[in-house]
Amino acid sequence: VRAALEWTFVASRRASEVMGSRGEDGLVAWVGDLLDGDDPLSRRFERFCAAAGPLDKYAAAELASELLHFSAPEHHWLWARWVWNPSSRTGSLPLLIGEEYELDADGLAVSYERVSEALAALDSSPEASAFRMQGGGRLATDLLLACAYGVYLRTVLGLKMTQEFNALVPPMGQPPDELP
Repeated sequence: VRAALEWTFVASRRASEVMGSRGEDGLVAWVGDLLDGDDPLSRRFERFCAAAGPLDKYAAAELASELLHFSAPEHHWLWARWVWNPSSRTGSLPLLIGEEYELDADGLAVSYERVSEALAALDSSPEASAFRMQGGGRLATDLLLACAYGVYLRTVLGLKMTQEFNALVPPMGQPPDELP
């Protein structure tokens, strides 16, 4: 479990901070409850985040989301701060869904449910299906979100940084004319 936590984006640079003084049994129980506990997901999600120690609440929610998504991507959506950051009200999800979904909520579990609902709608969109080569799978939606965020970052950098700095940043890649 310790090694798995170290591979998450949130905990990779601050694994010891996230894991705190928990022993192996404590880590297994903490993560195991989130992934396979008997309570509804919303309760497990809130409980996991509350016990995430020194992490701020959104980093704790991101860690919970990563563990859920990467252990069962067909059942759980990824809510990373680059997908939707409630603090700054930015991310690739609001860029793609517009005003149709209200992502703000009281409580992390309700926020996760709202983000998941918006991601499910995006998953069935023509934009996400354009990223599917053969068959289904949610990887297409993750790719669409990542591409949208890359364009967003490049645009923001271009507007806010000096021309000298922007000359150092490689240009955005272009898709091939024809896919194999």
